[in-house]
Amino acid sequence: MLKKLLILVFALVLLAGGAYVAVGKGWFAKDETAGVITGPAVPNEVIAERTSIQASSAAAIATRPAKQILFGDLHVHTTFSFDAFIGSLPMMQGEGAHPLGDACDFARYCSALDFWSINDHAESSTPRRWSETVDSIQQCNAVSESSEHPDTVAFLGWEWTQVGATPDTHFGHKNVIVKSIEDGEIPTRPIHSGGLAAMALKGLPLSSGVGLVALDPTERTMDFARFL
Repeated sequence: MLKKLLILVFALVLLAGGAYVAVGKGWFAKDETAGVITGPAVPNEVIAERTSIQASSAAAIATRPAKQILFGDLHVHTTFSFDAFIGSLPMMQGEGAHPLGDACDFARYCSALDFWSINDHAESSTPRRWSETVDSIQQCNAVSESSEHPDTVAFLGWEWTQVGATPDTHFGHKNVIVKSIEDGEIPTRPIHSGGLAAMALKGLPLSSGVGLVALDPTERTMDFARFL
């Protein structure tokens, strides 16, 4: 009887341990992707109207020849960033960030940005995520490539983070913006600083994934465990 009980306990421990590892590694979830860019470019006449309004506004306030006014955002996160992803979870009370394809559509149709750059955290990038980032930014620009006046221009980039214990050794957060989006002219990967920021992420995967799923066992939380 004791032998059977020990075997049962051992089997339960193995089962619990297997479930712990499976949840922590995200085996029940799907990989986060760059998403899909939808729709055509904003019509040329709309862009021409915006340009005309900007030019007249600049001329009205300038004391010298009018300059072109452009509006942009050089700090855009998607669910390829660990902090933006966790902010999108149901337990955080909001839909939060979206995939990269949504960022392109939002810049084009919602915020009407003339330019923007993707700046997901370098520490949470992987070869696959960086490759998808490059492809998505190229696709975003290709939508209006044939237009004389592109409706929005997207730049590649990432956020570089360095943490130090004193002001002399702490450099904080810097957004790196890459000039070209052409193959062969862009970095093969985003570069992070190492140190505390990268070390903190290394300690997250298994325990954090299990803990978050225990708090909120929903599909998106499972996906975040896999992301980690």
